[in-house]
Amino acid sequence: MRRLRILAFGRASALAAAGWLVVWQLVSWAVAAPVVLPGPLEVAGALVAGLGDGAFRRAILWSAGRIMLGLGMSYLLAVPLAWVSRRWDAVRAAARPPLRVMHAAPIACTAVLLLLWFGSAWVGCAAVVLVALPSLYFPLLAGLDAAPAQQREVFDAFDVHGPRRWLGSTWQQTVPALRAAGAGAVGMAWKAGVAAELIGISQGSVGEQVFQAKVLLETADVFAWAMVVVLLSTACERVLDAVLAQSASWALRIATRVRRSSGEGTCCGAVCLRHARSAHDGCAPVSLTVAPGERVCLMAPSGAGKTSCLRMIAGLDEPAAGAVEVRGRIAMRFQEPRLIESATAVQNIALFANGALDMADIAANLGALAPGLDACAPVSSLSGGQRGCVALLRALGAPADIVLLDEPFSGLDEAAHRAAAAWVAEAAGKRALVVATHDPRDAELLGARVVVLDAPGGGADGSAPSCWE
Repeated sequence: MRRLRILAFGRASALAAAGWLVVWQLVSWAVAAPVVLPGPLEVAGALVAGLGDGAFRRAILWSAGRIMLGLGMSYLLAVPLAWVSRRWDAVRAAARPPLRVMHAAPIACTAVLLLLWFGSAWVGCAAVVLVALPSLYFPLLAGLDAAPAQQREVFDAFDVHGPRRWLGSTWQQTVPALRAAGAGAVGMAWKAGVAAELIGISQGSVGEQVFQAKVLLETADVFAWAMVVVLLSTACERVLDAVLAQSASWALRIATRVRRSSGEGTCCGAVCLRHARSAHDGCAPVSLTVAPGERVCLMAPSGAGKTSCLRMIAGLDEPAAGAVEVRGRIAMRFQEPRLIESATAVQNIALFANGALDMADIAANLGALAPGLDACAPVSSLSGGQRGCVALLRALGAPADIVLLDEPFSGLDEAAHRAAAAWVAEAAGKRALVVATHDPRDAELLGARVVVLDAPGGGADGSAPSCWE
């Protein structure tokens, strides 16, 4: 359906373009003054004649090289500057005034200054940076600010940092914003570059050719050069957009192959909460001890603090009161799947498995947990139940010592519920397991101890003043 809509839109656009060309030709004939308004036939003739001229082609290469260099520099400056600005407000505040001035300054004025500073040969390249850098930076920063924090919490909970986090999270959030910003910045860069060349009369450039055509009143040539700039700008925009879109896929493939020395999950993970209370809800303080290899089900109705308890254990929330002590590495299955939408099911799991599971193991486990799931399809195309299974395997497949599961079987029917619980009971092995649930069957299915959080002080499991005594 989507492909048919794209084809229909393409046909409608082509018909609209043909209609405007007809209108242009009719108006040109009505004016009957080619010096004032040449028609598309005259412009096409000038363009064909120019393409046969070596100077015409060299001018295109000369300008395209410098404009592309300026665009490349703009991307290389805008992306890290936006990342740093999102993290540190001081950098954001310092960068805003000069970039706002660059964004608002008229190119006719700035081109004169750039001509004095860089000379006519490089004035076009400098003008491109002046225009493209703020045009990329501000939309990119806005896109990064709007990116949901939920994805960052997943990487925090699993303690994934360095190249895997940069490639699997940061770059995935950057690419959509950068593609949206580039849609306008590339066209503006080409216009600014050629305009600066025209003002500086850069020898051998497209701008110089336009200046000469203007002086000689060769209006058809001016239109032909305008057509060349439009076509080159459009082609450049499409190529850059395709490269950026593909780079997200490349980054995910590389990220799933990056390894950090961590070993497999062990049976040494342990947790202790002493009268811990979250700052984000009004629930009673929780006291809880989970011994190495022990399985615990936190039982309580919705809103009683189960999720807050898991978030404190994972280090995502600091306790407003009491203490939380954790020994070992954490893996967590959140209530929401929180998957990387552009990645496949296998990639979502491999990114956090850190080599603990190879691709064949992941595919086999997915087949056992969710029969019929297409492991190589983007998770955005999966059903809600299948997405939940991917998130569950992501948590159990990570090399963690403590596995936290928040309502892992919600939305499953009876048969699927029992099958998933049996799989979790086996996959958890000897690792500590803490499951937040409101279903009393889960404790029996997982062989877990029950801790009820609905009373003041949380689970009455007699935690000692020191967790490890």
